[in-house]
Amino acid sequence: IFKYSPRPGTPSAEEMEDDVPMEEKKRRNNDLLAAQNAVNDSRGAEMIGRRLAVLVEGVSSRDERRWMGRSVENYICVFDAPPAGEDWRGRLVDLEVESATPLTLYCRVVR
Repeated sequence: IFKYSPRPGTPSAEEMEDDVPMEEKKRRNNDLLAAQNAVNDSRGAEMIGRRLAVLVEGVSSRDERRWMGRSVENYICVFDAPPAGEDWRGRLVDLEVESATPLTLYCRVVR
């Protein structure tokens, strides 16, 4: 979700007056972000307990003790690192969702 910005060469950039105050733009943007977060929260909550096939991408950028990948449904999934010395990059692993935030599913490896 982004605020509108004029594009050169379009009527809105060259011929039309911007009649929406910045405060209103910010309010609308915040309303849309809140609505999207509510949808993401609901979708994440529905995923808890589900098993997913996840393509492992590598070490999590936020926690080197964890790894991450993407599910077939394109969810970002974070899980405990594989056993020492094992590199799971490029592998499909089965994970079970334990918790969720609006953008990330936290999972455990199903063995």
